[in-house]
Amino acid sequence: MEQKEKVSIIIPVYNVEKYIKRCIDSVIEQTYSNIEILLIDDGSSDLSGKICNDYLKKENRIKVFHKNNGGLSDARNFGIEKATGEYYSFIDSDDKVDKDFIKILIENLKTSEADISCCKMKKFTNEIDTIKLENKINTFTGHEALKNMLYQQNIDSSVCNKIFKKCIFKNIRFPVGKYFEDLGTTYKLLYNSNKVVVSNSELYFYYQRESSIIHKKNEKRIDDLQYNLNEIEKYINSNSKNLDLKKAFLARKIDANFYIHRESQKKLTREISKNYIYAMKKAVLSDNNISKKTRTALILSSFGIDFVDFLYRLKKS
Repeated sequence: MEQKEKVSIIIPVYNVEKYIKRCIDSVIEQTYSNIEILLIDDGSSDLSGKICNDYLKKENRIKVFHKNNGGLSDARNFGIEKATGEYYSFIDSDDKVDKDFIKILIENLKTSEADISCCKMKKFTNEIDTIKLENKINTFTGHEALKNMLYQQNIDSSVCNKIFKKCIFKNIRFPVGKYFEDLGTTYKLLYNSNKVVVSNSELYFYYQRESSIIHKKNEKRIDDLQYNLNEIEKYINSNSKNLDLKKAFLARKIDANFYIHRESQKKLTREISKNYIYAMKKAVLSDNNISKKTRTALILSSFGIDFVDFLYRLKKS
């Protein structure tokens, strides 16, 4: 494949000295070579910044930027401003990618004339073998892709397992200071795309570590999830008369309220989530597109939301 277009790979780096080499090595080894690798050191207090500088000396496609800590969204936004490629890829610094990650996503994007190209993610806690599958692809319009994401089908809200045309980010940036920053961004990117292509190949490897942000419980996470849900709802209501999108959002919101009820330590917040679930239960159950997980949770809620919480924790233990 001719590699004319440059891909900017933006990697925010913050206190990941144990993992960053694995991530950078997997990016350097890409079979699609026309890339620039932007390492955004977001005020690390460990050796992460030094490790980035060491790679700068031996790989001419790497650019290193050191900035004051502003969080993941701020680092990604900084990377977007510094990127010079025609396409953007975002990789988290404790993850890794298959050597054909960029190559396959770009090929699928160009063949399908899409604006966004996606692959499957695989979670891991230890070193794993890469898996490719057959690279079977499906294509969606932007509206269809957003609907698919809201129903939590084969498009997820992560930006890490995707490649984007630069133009899609023209007026879109990540919400600074917010958790669930991907959820708060991807819906706009999908909606504004003419076409989205999705591969079944597992090319992105998502490292699950106990100390990561996603495992830390706090009420700000709950507040930010509710904020992003409200923003999505306002966006859909303002930009689309498509009732299917509104039904899909309802399914995503009720699923989020199960999470909010399970994770919040505030009695009032839990009570509001419980009341919302019961109020919308009948409407959501009548939707044949909801996920098996959501349908099961709604049916089991007849025994109480606390019972659903208990079963979830039992399954995770």
